Amino acid sequence: MIFLIKSDEADVFAQAKPNARPASGLLLGRRGMAPPGGHPLNINLRRHRKQARGFSQVEAMVASAILMMTVTQSTALFTNSMQATGKAKLRDGVNAAVNADLEQVRHEVSKWSLSANNDGQLAYNPTASACADGTLAQALLTDRSSQLPVVSTVDLTGVPMRQGTVVINRAITIPSDNKNLIAISYSSTADSAIALKLNTTLTTPAQGWCP
Repeated sequence: MIFLIKSDEADVFAQAKPNARPASGLLLGRRGMAPPGGHPLNINLRRHRKQARGFSQVEAMVASAILMMTVTQSTALFTNSMQATGKAKLRDGVNAAVNADLEQVRHEVSKWSLSANNDGQLAYNPTASACADGTLAQALLTDRSSQLPVVSTVDLTGVPMRQGTVVINRAITIPSDNKNLIAISYSSTADSAIALKLNTTLTTPAQGWCP
């Protein structure tokens, strides 16, 4: 009598005598008896059942911890990037406001002692005493005290302040070594969201009309 047993490894033949019962645990293969632990088909089935159970609790916890670390770092990077972009926009807005204020100061300086404007040809008539004493800047600030205050705050109405409040102060002084010049300085307050400091000097066009 012939028994045919199919497995994943190969076909296994076993021969037994008629009316004879095979010995318990005896299975013949290509090379004789089956290896310890059972037939390879049984071993493969046990391995498949073990893999089908999925991940263990420790493996799941480790994977969750790695995922949380990755998400946390990505969130921090995104937040820092957004803050840097917001501060860059804030600085651009503040610089634009300061430049606009400085242009207004130049406009006021250019109008001082203006006597005629004929088709773009400007003529100035500064006082003789200011020309002689070299105090044109002092005379300018005296005449334009309402338009050019010594200390003022830059208008930042149109600047978005999502990243914090910014206050820029403007100060106008006269250098001690040249009283025909006007020194203008812009500086942010200590509690401002960004730091800014700008210094420049202007001369009056009327100086060119001094005798």
